[in-house]
Amino acid sequence: MFYTRTGVPVKRRPFSADNTRVAATHNRGIIEAALDCIVAMDELGIVREFNPAAVRTFGYSREDAVGRRLADLIVPPDLREAHERGSRRYLETGEGTVLGRRIELMAMRADGTLLPVELAISRMTGDDGAIVFVGFIRDLSELRAAELLYRTAIENLPLATYRNVAADDPATLYMSPQIEDMLGYPVEAWLGEDNAFYESIVHPDDVGRVDAQCVAARAAGVPFRAEYRMLNREGEVVWVLDQSTIVRDDRGAPLFAQGFLLDITEQKRLEEQLQQSQKMEAIGQLAGG
Repeated sequence: MFYTRTGVPVKRRPFSADNTRVAATHNRGIIEAALDCIVAMDELGIVREFNPAAVRTFGYSREDAVGRRLADLIVPPDLREAHERGSRRYLETGEGTVLGRRIELMAMRADGTLLPVELAISRMTGDDGAIVFVGFIRDLSELRAAELLYRTAIENLPLATYRNVAADDPATLYMSPQIEDMLGYPVEAWLGEDNAFYESIVHPDDVGRVDAQCVAARAAGVPFRAEYRMLNREGEVVWVLDQSTIVRDDRGAPLFAQGFLLDITEQKRLEEQLQQSQKMEAIGQLAGG
């Protein structure tokens, strides 16, 4: 028995068979309407649920999938042994490496083609005490295709793009391949736990100025922009335009710094020639009275 705020007793309604049917219908509606694939299997690896999203993604009808071994349907042949081994280990020891985690791996459609997916598995116990494993699967094909298109576009730009940790001592997370043509160093040289490599190839006379500009931009919350000299693999000076901005999440927390390096050596050479020409012209005018 429960009580309202006024102290009047309220009787709790018994949970009837009608309630059970309503709940079951509600749950079925959620499974049917889910945009992600929901696939359930029992302890023997037999499919017990295969929702419409799974039908669309993998190409099996629900009637074809339910009652068959999951490993034979959507697990690629080269991953089946590991899948079976993991299932047996969990049933024998209660220990699993994928339960309660999100992992990315390859899955297989009915026609044998592979697709990248994100998988999360939960363990449930039915009313009869039977163990059921429910997999929530998201098709990553479109996301991976978009990432490839973006990376292809980025890697064909006449500049090097990078992504750094948003920190005082920023490690480089990504550097595009153009950097090797620009400075002679492979991408791998840039990736590390800090920015020691980067600072080692900034011209010694420019390090202090660039660091100060970076700190000022971060403090003001504005994009960083600087022109300075770097030393390529042969020790030659390369002028670069370095520009970056902090990418933030919906709450304003910094995620990473996204930027680019553009070789402006030729531009600087022409500017120097112009300045020299103007200086000589001014000297000539003074000499001529």
